[in-house]
Amino acid sequence: MEGLLLGLLLWPVAISNRLVGRTTCAATVPRATSAQMRSWTKADMRSASLRLPDEVESLLSADTDRKTTSQLWAAFSTCYATEEDAIAAAKRNTGTILPYLNSPSNIYGSFAYIEQELGIDAAREVCRQNPGVLQCDPRAICQTSGADIARAAKAVDTVESLKLPPGVRMAHGCPALAVPAHVAPWADTPALHALAGAE
Repeated sequence: MEGLLLGLLLWPVAISNRLVGRTTCAATVPRATSAQMRSWTKADMRSASLRLPDEVESLLSADTDRKTTSQLWAAFSTCYATEEDAIAAAKRNTGTILPYLNSPSNIYGSFAYIEQELGIDAAREVCRQNPGVLQCDPRAICQTSGADIARAAKAVDTVESLKLPPGVRMAHGCPALAVPAHVAPWADTPALHALAGAE
């Protein structure tokens, strides 16, 4: 069991190593060269806006800028078949529509690449399973195959559906803390074994 938990902890490292090793990219989206989270390009600042639904408005703090959030919402909602699906995804991962954590070009670029790789229906399913994928820099995500993105989204969906205590909550779809089974016997579950491919 300790090996399983260590594997879950190291899984993001393996994925990032895989990202670095790939060099081809079918889709590129211009982005600001700054690594700062809050940097938006001029194109981002000119992005279309869409009125925030009341359910989304209720997720925001009073100091969250509504203009830029409505621009993110306009981009985000295009990735889902219905407004209800988009609202459910925003509730699941509010960071995707916060202007200090994301930009419209991340959303548009990441979704365009996933759609190119998997088709519209599968791309929407990936975004339903893991809305956080829309926070990826398109230059990075396009170095990962669509199949790998779909597998990662399914893993995120599976792990997030588990009833885990706060100490093992998710950080960008990856366990933030791994603990040995003798310390946390609740972690020895069939779902975690299935996720890790263990028998």
